[in-house]
Amino acid sequence: MRSDRVAGSACAVNAAGQEVEGVSGGREVLIEIDGGIEEVLSAEPAIRSLQETVGGKFNITVCAGDEGLFRNHPGVREIVNLRSWRGGRRFDMCWRLGRDGAGDGEGPLVDRYARRLGVHVKDRRPRIYLDGFDVLRMQRLAKRRPEQMRIVIGAGTSQEERAWDEGKWLALCEYLAGRWGADLVQVGDRGERFFGYGRDLVGKLTAREAATVVRNSDLLIGVDNGWRHLAGAVGRAAVVLAGSEGKAAMLEREGYCAVGVGAGESAVRDIAIEAVLDSAARLGGREGFAGMERAVCA
Repeated sequence: MRSDRVAGSACAVNAAGQEVEGVSGGREVLIEIDGGIEEVLSAEPAIRSLQETVGGKFNITVCAGDEGLFRNHPGVREIVNLRSWRGGRRFDMCWRLGRDGAGDGEGPLVDRYARRLGVHVKDRRPRIYLDGFDVLRMQRLAKRRPEQMRIVIGAGTSQEERAWDEGKWLALCEYLAGRWGADLVQVGDRGERFFGYGRDLVGKLTAREAATVVRNSDLLIGVDNGWRHLAGAVGRAAVVLAGSEGKAAMLEREGYCAVGVGAGESAVRDIAIEAVLDSAARLGGREGFAGMERAVCA
């Protein structure tokens, strides 16, 4: 007889918060995701793999701050906003996914979450299931001219070692808007600075709305944050300022165009504007930095 037990899922707890030994016969499942866009989209491949592992026998409820990213997800029955969640419902099994999970080991979040759920992830790229309603909102939020290249800027990060110098961002945006004639759209969280070029959508979008804007663009340029995960989830090219060469190589294997220098993650600050422009040029079919006037980067 086939077992519903998911191997290695000893981190599961029941609705009372008590640890249980794997999944055995559970049907109503709650998965709480603590964090922002990066955490939610890192959890999506693991949740999809969990549902595939048990043959769709779980009724999965996802509770997250950016729960809208799971709307229309074929493996999720219900979505709940983490901030408004009051509990009161009974679940056979619960998992809590966050950066501080004990026993998850090292490595990318998607691998750590997969270990937490006791599954093997074959397709690591997250998915967002957009629909016609999203397309209509996309057209309202950020109309564009088809002949103009649109580039989304996702500069923000809560981790200082991943941040790029603000002066370099300003110079990059000036170059892209002035020399390339690109239509720039900047996304970000509340409190982040708008660089003054293109459309200011900083702090004005839900994560799902941001996904539609990225979907309607040609390219995203950002650091290793939630915005690059959004680009991957909606199938858009992204230049990621990765920091170290090792991190850049890992992101390249995941399908991103990554820029890295040196050995440490804090090497993001040492990345030259020229390198970012050349990477963007390769993806966008534009002339690279070489051969262009360099005054803007002085």
